Amino acid sequence: LDTVHNYRNAFRNIVLSAPHGLPNGKSLAVTHHGYGNVFVDVTVNNVVLKPKQDNANYTLFKWNDHATGVQILRSRLGNNISLVGIQPTQLNLRFIELAGGCSQDMSQNNTGMYAVRNTVVGNLDLTSMASQSTSFRGIKISCSKYNEAPFGYFVANNTFTNISADTVTIMELNAPQYLQFKIINTNNILGPFNATQVIGTTSNAPTEVSYSNFLSVTQKTDGKALLGPGNLSVDPLFVDPDNGDFNLQAGSQCIESGNPVLTNPDGTTSDMGAFGGPLATW
Repeated sequence: LDTVHNYRNAFRNIVLSAPHGLPNGKSLAVTHHGYGNVFVDVTVNNVVLKPKQDNANYTLFKWNDHATGVQILRSRLGNNISLVGIQPTQLNLRFIELAGGCSQDMSQNNTGMYAVRNTVVGNLDLTSMASQSTSFRGIKISCSKYNEAPFGYFVANNTFTNISADTVTIMELNAPQYLQFKIINTNNILGPFNATQVIGTTSNAPTEVSYSNFLSVTQKTDGKALLGPGNLSVDPLFVDPDNGDFNLQAGSQCIESGNPVLTNPDGTTSDMGAFGGPLATW
């Protein structure tokens, strides 16, 4: 998928795959110049990595520039990534990156808000894909131009769990220091993981992480990210995590324990994780 100069469009029911091999440094989706676009129900399936050098770096979904108002809703990445060819010394895999300059356009319903919501990443094992080290990074959002900035970041109701790598960083949020920025980071379920080091959220701007569940996360926040109210550290009780069902069982403490400002589709207080909140219509 490669889109250029698309504005205020909705892309729905997208399946991204690379069964014949994704060369080092390439992405499944690259987009450039497009304000107010929404990607809904994106599934990453059957991705074969084909590195050509010892240090292999991949970003699967990448928005390069001028991305104000881009929203990625209900995306899924699972244990369908493999490797062919040489085994690299290092493998670094990122799922979503929204970066670069982004024009300030808040004229219609806060279209300047970046959003990644109701994403599921689970049962992903990178440990055997490199001879020395592997890293997984979930979501990176950044904007740096002086006269171009989004209204803020909204990262909510995402589930990241059962990820195996040497190091894992779930969220990297980089905001311009000279602008008043609204960063909402809430209702996420992070963990459990199989990794030496796991960072929940790192940010260069004041960021409150609230109403989220952390399990086997070695460092919940880094930089200027701080823990807010409503956070838990419990077993989320997924229905069938080994087979990719990350709905919550009855009795899970993450049910109706999310941010009270957000509600489930039935009007109850939002659940934590990808199957809670107002967009939980999987």
